[in-house]
Amino acid sequence: MSNYPPFSYQPQMNPYQNSYQPMQNPYMAQMGQYQQNLPVVQQVQQPQQIGLNCRFVDDFNAIVANDVPMDGNGAIFVDRSGTEMQWRNWTPNGTIQTIVYNPVQPENQSEGANMPKMDFNALNEDVRALREDILARLDAIEKSVVKPSQSRGKKVEVSADE
Repeated sequence: MSNYPPFSYQPQMNPYQNSYQPMQNPYMAQMGQYQQNLPVVQQVQQPQQIGLNCRFVDDFNAIVANDVPMDGNGAIFVDRSGTEMQWRNWTPNGTIQTIVYNPVQPENQSEGANMPKMDFNALNEDVRALREDILARLDAIEKSVVKPSQSRGKKVEVSADE
């Protein structure tokens, strides 16, 4: 075994002063040597992921505090029906701020304003005129085509009775 210097703890107190002076530890000098031999561990910074935190929800009341990221970014929660969207993020005072977005249609535009008005009477007249034109052309084509039975002449039928 190796010899270690004796270690004793005796605080030196001065009766005239109310201060404490610690004693020197003989092993503190060797501690620097041990620390130099330790491997150096470097902290590797992970790259920040750039993106948008978004999730579809059935009910906004089902969102819990853990769903909102605490890295300074917010999260978007979209109603599955598409009628509402909420942006939630943490504020510096430790509360969650919620901003609600709803789709809005302009007031001067009604639902059927983009559909043109149909005049069904005029449409019926156009369809009738088109039908008559098609029938007239079909008749002209039939008249110009010679039927095979007319070009050969009349057929004579012979019966077995004669």
